[in-house]
Amino acid sequence: TTQNCAVWLFVLFTCMSLALDRNSAVHPRHLCHTRSTLTDDDIMSILAVLLCDFHTKSGLVCRCQDPPNFFSKADLAAVDRWILPKHGIYDHSVVITTEQHQVVSHTICISGSQYDRNGLIFCPVFVLDRDVDNWAYQYIIAKCARLLRTVEIESKFVSSGDMDATLVDMLAAIRHDLNTTGKCAFRLDEQNTLRLTVVNNPRTRALEPISENMVPIVTRPDLLRLCTERDLTVAFIAPYLDGRRSLEQLAHVAHIERMLVERCLQYLNNCDVIALVEEVQMADFYVVTERVSKLLGDKDLKTECVQYVKATASETAPSITTLVHMYCALRAEEPFLSLYALQDRFQAHMANIDIVRFVQYGRLRGILRPLVYHRVGTSYHEILVAKPDIAPSSDHRAPRCITEGDAAILSVPSASKKDAVSDDHDDDEE
Repeated sequence: TTQNCAVWLFVLFTCMSLALDRNSAVHPRHLCHTRSTLTDDDIMSILAVLLCDFHTKSGLVCRCQDPPNFFSKADLAAVDRWILPKHGIYDHSVVITTEQHQVVSHTICISGSQYDRNGLIFCPVFVLDRDVDNWAYQYIIAKCARLLRTVEIESKFVSSGDMDATLVDMLAAIRHDLNTTGKCAFRLDEQNTLRLTVVNNPRTRALEPISENMVPIVTRPDLLRLCTERDLTVAFIAPYLDGRRSLEQLAHVAHIERMLVERCLQYLNNCDVIALVEEVQMADFYVVTERVSKLLGDKDLKTECVQYVKATASETAPSITTLVHMYCALRAEEPFLSLYALQDRFQAHMANIDIVRFVQYGRLRGILRPLVYHRVGTSYHEILVAKPDIAPSSDHRAPRCITEGDAAILSVPSASKKDAVSDDHDDDEE
């Protein structure tokens, strides 16, 4: 009897553990995390996600939506003429603003004799709050629609009717994940996975002014190609973004007004498509930072540095050891080396090294920082006589004089705006 009781208890605990595992199992198509229950207070930007298609008799119908019955037939009928636009607006994102919501859709049309009326028309739809910035969701809905077109051409994913349950799960996953984490990954089938990310609108960030000697360097060519499709100014100046031309030179060679080029570069900089570096002059001075040590330990950084710095006409890549030695030669101690002096010192290795790209890579990765001299007199005594108020003191902003030959060079730290105003006032009084 005791043995039978032990057997029954073992069976009971086994069944209970299997039930718990089944309830806590991750959805096989949901790659990010388990889905938790959302309340109405948790909903942020996306109020509903719909998948609509065109029926030959009924017109535009809502095939499935999440949450269920959020968008009624009357609501859909009020905007169906814009959700299903004319043929010329297919494969474009459309934003419809109503009294309560914003409706973002992207209509896809696939031609083929296997469909009724020789075509399949469908569109995913986002229903957003009226006050939400819809910029990011236009790109998300376009990516979702184009991936559905791909899987439909491959396996009739949308038109077969066998994947309705998967489509419902996809809509629920999109709405839940984008509202909570801003990212979503959903596996449609064994070969295709839908990955979506909500990005911040670069237009909402303050545009930083660009000086005339700043040179744009492309860091994301893939995003640059996307921007050229949506902006004519970007399309005009994109061929001239070679990392050599400054703002003024770009405006001249592209025959575009300087203000338009500046606004374009500001937008690309906010989108992290380009990075802005000061124009490299051979008489400039640079100082190495502690980040140069990363070149010795990171293999990916070594390969990236060698490929970037290599001269275009050279067939052989420079040695990473030579590049590290060149960076380390720009020490923060006297005598400081200009780029002319650096090039002369390593003249035997400069055949396959582009000195401009060498400096640009150091600035982009934080390996180099510029050193600026302010020449204010011919001797330190003359400086003290002319400006006795800037004599060395215990103040952390005290000037530092660097002697170079017979001339004295004074490195003055930047003063605050209040100090600058007071200095100007004193000069006026004198």
